[in-house]
Amino acid sequence: ERVDIDQLDNSAFVEKRAKHGFEAAVDNFSPDPSVAGTKQSWTTAGFLPAGENALRYSNPRVDAWIDSATTTFDLAKSKAYSSRAFHQIVDDAPYIFVQYQEYIAMYTTKLQGYAINPVANWLSFKTASLAS
Repeated sequence: ERVDIDQLDNSAFVEKRAKHGFEAAVDNFSPDPSVAGTKQSWTTAGFLPAGENALRYSNPRVDAWIDSATTTFDLAKSKAYSSRAFHQIVDDAPYIFVQYQEYIAMYTTKLQGYAINPVANWLSFKTASLAS
């Protein structure tokens, strides 16, 4: 079957994504790393425009586990609920992650020899040093 690929500017892509006007998309994904942020990205409550769940991924068990993880004051229970939810999300595979990019910020004028490696950021430090 033929696949047509549309390259869109950001505003056109955001509009099309909000209307769920695609069968597949290549997108970036930088969610809030907290469990509460997970609710915006991976639960039914996070459907656009209220959240960031543009693909409309929905699993009632994930919704319940994330709700429980964000309402309990017991850290161990929160970790257990969120772990179950994350494992279920991985098993459901609503996204296929093709690259993981860590963002590194450095705040010194003493840094020398740092060259960004697009494949693995940890390799960027191979030649880095700090001037005295």
